[in-house]
Amino acid sequence: MLLSQSEMDSDRVLDIAHKLAQSVPGRTRFSVDASLINRLGRELVTRKEIAVAELIKNAYDADATDVTVTFLDSENAGGALVIEDNGNGMNRDQLISGFMRLASTEKIHEPYSPRFKRLRAGKKGIGRFATQRLGRKLVISTKPVSGGKGCELEIDWTRFETDKELFLISQEVTENIAKRDSGTTLRIINLEDAWLEADIKRVFRYVADLLQPFKLVGRARKSDNFEVKIYHESDEQKTEVASVEKLIYENAIAKIEGNVNANGRGDISYSSEKYGIDVQKLEYGQKDDQEKNIKFFSLRNIKFVAYYYIQDELPKNNKTLVWNYLRENGGIRIYRNGFKVPPYGDNKNDWLALDQRAARRLVLVPFKNQNFLGFVEIVDVGGDIFEETSSREGLLESAAFKELQLFVGNALEEFAVAIGAERGRKVKPTKSLQTTPPIERIGAALEKLDKSIDIVVAESKNKKLPEDAKKTLSQIAEIAKQTTETTKTLFEEHRDVMRVTLEEVEMLRILASLGLAIGEFTHETKTLFPSLKTAADNIANSGSIDEMHNMAIEMKRNVDSLTDYLSYFDKNIAANAQRETKPQDINQVLYQFWKTIHSSAQVRGIVISEPTIHGYNLFTTAMHPSEWNSILFNLYTNSLKAIYRTRRGNGKILIKGGKESNSIYVEFADDGDGVKEKIRDRIFDAFVTTSRVPDPLEDPIQGLQGSGLGLKIVKDIVESRKGKIYLVGAPRGYNTCFRIEIPVATKDEKREYDY
Repeated sequence: MLLSQSEMDSDRVLDIAHKLAQSVPGRTRFSVDASLINRLGRELVTRKEIAVAELIKNAYDADATDVTVTFLDSENAGGALVIEDNGNGMNRDQLISGFMRLASTEKIHEPYSPRFKRLRAGKKGIGRFATQRLGRKLVISTKPVSGGKGCELEIDWTRFETDKELFLISQEVTENIAKRDSGTTLRIINLEDAWLEADIKRVFRYVADLLQPFKLVGRARKSDNFEVKIYHESDEQKTEVASVEKLIYENAIAKIEGNVNANGRGDISYSSEKYGIDVQKLEYGQKDDQEKNIKFFSLRNIKFVAYYYIQDELPKNNKTLVWNYLRENGGIRIYRNGFKVPPYGDNKNDWLALDQRAARRLVLVPFKNQNFLGFVEIVDVGGDIFEETSSREGLLESAAFKELQLFVGNALEEFAVAIGAERGRKVKPTKSLQTTPPIERIGAALEKLDKSIDIVVAESKNKKLPEDAKKTLSQIAEIAKQTTETTKTLFEEHRDVMRVTLEEVEMLRILASLGLAIGEFTHETKTLFPSLKTAADNIANSGSIDEMHNMAIEMKRNVDSLTDYLSYFDKNIAANAQRETKPQDINQVLYQFWKTIHSSAQVRGIVISEPTIHGYNLFTTAMHPSEWNSILFNLYTNSLKAIYRTRRGNGKILIKGGKESNSIYVEFADDGDGVKEKIRDRIFDAFVTTSRVPDPLEDPIQGLQGSGLGLKIVKDIVESRKGKIYLVGAPRGYNTCFRIEIPVATKDEKREYDY
């Protein structure tokens, strides 16, 4: 048999490797099986969204300012993904020594990017495995910013099979003849999973902390610019799915802008497309009679822009993503001469006292940092108006800075009140100081104190508090004392009522779980009895010992399934009777569930392999055993119905579990008829169900018509434990996949139960 040149070269290299291994008597070397690549891909990158996010972070590390992500025909597994950036790119040597070297130390030795000195965001060495996790083939086209030739590399991940030596699988690097500027393009072909629109939007969440959300009109640094736009393309129609503009700005209910010119005169305007408000002046504060606008003594050359959000006004399909983004990034940042000034606008920074004002209930409309996304841009090249602190963390609280706080903070308050009035909501408290409860009296007193201090700072060099302010401070101390005593009394009076109420809510949720469990048990046993009756009839009517033996084996298999069900439900119902919650080991939960249902699934022609679990000691927060029982059995029966709606033959179900960040996750997939796009956003609503499945009396193999309550109860169970459940794109060969995330057990919970 003739061998190709490449095969002869491989054999020669392998022969040399074996000789090297045996060259020193008594010594040996590690060898690496090629399947290690596949295992690392699955273990290091458990979620496809994180895999794409890691590739975007690699572009950030490469000093890119623009990244475009395009999903091509990705509604089902087998599509493609293209990630393009305008970063530093790579030459041939950098590609080989960096990307093609496992456990490369480049990011350890060089923690900052070469051009913009960004602190590297990508995890060390994850990128190459992310591409393997996502699809079966990768094509890298890259060209260095320093000039010179670009190069291209194609990797077929299916070649990395078991029982092959890793170092024998070579890849060809060719010259990239495409005429393009510097940067890198990744083409990932034959995707392993389907990508729903919700999956694509979640990618945005994982890179949101890197994005530059504002277009500054001043001298913004190029290094601060990092924009990501994510598209979906199908049937030659390209649609933008995610970007700061698409997901964040377009969901704001209103926008406010203000500025103070070089003469210290300022003006403010706002608009709202949602409420049909064109650009409108905002009237507040003291006006200069001549100029009809606000006059400042020290403040000069600033501009501010802010977008306003109310959680209840966000569209349902984007609400969670946008609100989570605002929770982390909401607030008003400060940029001075194009440079961001920390800590203003950082998480938990309240330099405009928005959260304080909201807590004091001075206005009754949503008015926290999380409700705003905006920036103040200062042009002060010579440092004449604003000075940095010696630590370069923040600005000195000069007269100009105090005026800035007054200008922006009060403008935002009046703006929120104006929008609240447009919404037809009550915007300010109406009770007087004498008739309001103590907690509201504190708010009024603090507001009065704020105004007194503002007068001292803005209009006088005298740093002593006026008598009015001193009296206000005394009022606050007295009211605080009364409030503490009142609150303590109320708590003592209502503690027992609160405890009983919480126990009743807990009991109702347990009963709902128990109801689901009983329903699923009834369903499963109904499907087994017809098979038992058929087997018994066949035995009674059979004249052959062999036929009777075969029927007896079939009957025993059904009885074993029924016994497994009885044991499983009996144990869980007994645990419910004791109403004891404790951390649940997801390894045991999933294995016991699989052990219970796999034989009856096999009878139905359903292939359900033993669950794939990534990791050990995977304990959830304290839960009732029946809660997981209800969750898994509901998903299982839904899968059966979906499978039977598509065929009378075989089907398959996939169960995976593991840990990610501070959550234990479970993914449950089937190859049924999927969830129609028009009801995906409502799948967890009460009384929303899919098409009818025949009654088991009509067809003993199939289940009952859905009530539309199962997934609603499952969601309530999951959310009661601070978890989440949602649809994700299914892996290759499957059509529907649910993902459940439950918080991990705390150290105190593990200690209490000796885990």
